[in-house]
Amino acid sequence: SPVVELAAGLERTCARLQGGDVWCWGANPNGEGVGPSTSTAAALPTPTKVGGLPPASKLTYAGSHGCILSTAKEPWCWGSNYGGELGAVGAPSVSDPVKVDAIATADDIASSAYASCALLAGSISCWGTNGGGALGTGGPDTDVALTPGPIAGGLDDFVELVGGASTIMCARRTGGEIRCWGF
Repeated sequence: SPVVELAAGLERTCARLQGGDVWCWGANPNGEGVGPSTSTAAALPTPTKVGGLPPASKLTYAGSHGCILSTAKEPWCWGSNYGGELGAVGAPSVSDPVKVDAIATADDIASSAYASCALLAGSISCWGTNGGGALGTGGPDTDVALTPGPIAGGLDDFVELVGGASTIMCARRTGGEIRCWGF
């Protein structure tokens, strides 16, 4: 099936296919949705389907975790959870994708190295580690949000969300203004 979206993280790449399946390749130290963890740098030399995901309409990947929005707009994440970047309390790594239960549906999703954010009817909520200010709360770098919380500023007119390879997030407002936060 044709590839419609690509996302790259730390030593791995993922592709979303036209039918909604997600396939990844590269290192797999945290079991990034393709089975048990391995320590081999090239553990997945060929694309491998991420099992346990519903059909995806959006793919994001950064650091050692990935997230999708399902075709039903539900956020799902998998991979490293050392800083709560999966939006789920539990193991430090999750090889089976988990639904971000605190969010019923979202309009967009983005990931940075240690955090993820979702666009919810114009406002943005983030979860994970605030290293470099990635959560957008204005709190200290040591903050960890295991469940999504709103960014500071009280704005509710965002229409698009993008994550960066490190700890940066950016969002576009309805008038075209871009707001960014993080390191």
